[in-house]
Amino acid sequence: MAEGLSDILGRLGIDHVVNWVPTMLQVFFTRGEIVDHETASKSDTRLYLRLHEELLRRGVFIAPSQFEAMFTSSSHTNDVVEETLRQVEDSAKALRQV
Repeated sequence: MAEGLSDILGRLGIDHVVNWVPTMLQVFFTRGEIVDHETASKSDTRLYLRLHEELLRRGVFIAPSQFEAMFTSSSHTNDVVEETLRQVEDSAKALRQV
């Protein structure tokens, strides 16, 4: 999921960092590493909120704050992950149009 998310945002030219460990991830709209609260606070929280809203409209729930983690589990089959990433791509394209 993390790699797919990063690939989509990168292809669309959206500055971002995806931090992840197995089963947990988070995206930050910024350049450079996110290593602590200070660096995370410099990211574009408004853009994250817009992503959250776009995904909700498409039936995908992610953490409402970028200071929380998104979680995956064994119930997220390949089909679910692929559909989620399709919705992420559509949502990210919508972000660029505003």
